[in-house]
Amino acid sequence: MGLLTRLETLMIIDCEKLGEDENDKGNNIIPLSLRTLVLMKLPQLAALPRWLQGSSSTLNYLRIEDCNNLRTLPQWLTRIESLQKLTIRNCEALSFLQEDVLTYLRQNYTNEYSRLQIKIHGSPQLMRLIQGREEEHSTEYQGDTRAEEEQGTDHGAEIEPVDA
Repeated sequence: MGLLTRLETLMIIDCEKLGEDENDKGNNIIPLSLRTLVLMKLPQLAALPRWLQGSSSTLNYLRIEDCNNLRTLPQWLTRIESLQKLTIRNCEALSFLQEDVLTYLRQNYTNEYSRLQIKIHGSPQLMRLIQGREEEHSTEYQGDTRAEEEQGTDHGAEIEPVDA
């Protein structure tokens, strides 16, 4: 990862075997320059990679889509101070959040004046958590207006520009 410290955009798409990196267990976080990261169609991904923390001062846009083994978001996600847009689509297993991550998502998702824009679609368990409906067991979710606005057109891997 040391050779990629100047990389600003990274899209990892359709890697069936990509999961937790065995080398990702150390405590060394390398400073990175990532501004945009797209993780899409990664069925073995159970957790966000720790190396992403190296972009905590530069990452503007994080898109996580079709990562059906992803069950939680890490606590360090709340410390990425540069994050402006978080998009989570079709991560149906995403259902467990530590309290501070849940608070972070709730505050930013419901505040239209927040510096962080959060879009969630196709992740009903996560939506129930954010909306405070953890006790419901229904898998049916009608969505809110922000999720429904995305439903029709945003199916590709295109990167949305983020103003610096």
